[in-house]
Amino acid sequence: MVFRGDAFWAGLCNRIGIAGSSCCELTRVDTLCVLSESLLVGDSAMPKPILTFRDLDAWETGMETVLAVYGITRLLPPTERYVLSAQMRRAALSIPANIAEGHCRRSPRAYINHLKIALGSQAELETAMEVAGRLGLVDAATLARMTELGNRLRPLLHGLRRSVARRHGLSDSE
Repeated sequence: MVFRGDAFWAGLCNRIGIAGSSCCELTRVDTLCVLSESLLVGDSAMPKPILTFRDLDAWETGMETVLAVYGITRLLPPTERYVLSAQMRRAALSIPANIAEGHCRRSPRAYINHLKIALGSQAELETAMEVAGRLGLVDAATLARMTELGNRLRPLLHGLRRSVARRHGLSDSE
């Protein structure tokens, strides 16, 4: 009936921004309707729920990285097709793949481990891009775009790792 004494529903009201006197007059059904409406309308005050790995900003940015790398590697000389190009593609693809696999695991430690692998793949890709730049295989503008993409992705991966650890009471270094 009312939220007084019901910590779960009161907390839910606080999270969706309807705390206060109006919250005490809402029923659970009303709250679910407000929640559904916020999710459908895309209320900017309420963060987007994470239902699948596709909802993660880190995964989406990882996918942008894959597409950018595939575009770049198409332009590399044929002599690099089986070495540098293949390595860059594998490293790039590993980033969103590990985010997705980790998200689907039932163990938070396994999820964190997959996020660490994604971070390692990100570093591997950055190194391969640097090699391509130093060899003159990619221009400075392309290298700068990839660096900017990496600078967006890395903090997302670190933040996701910290969030999973904190949510499950694990050490940030686990």
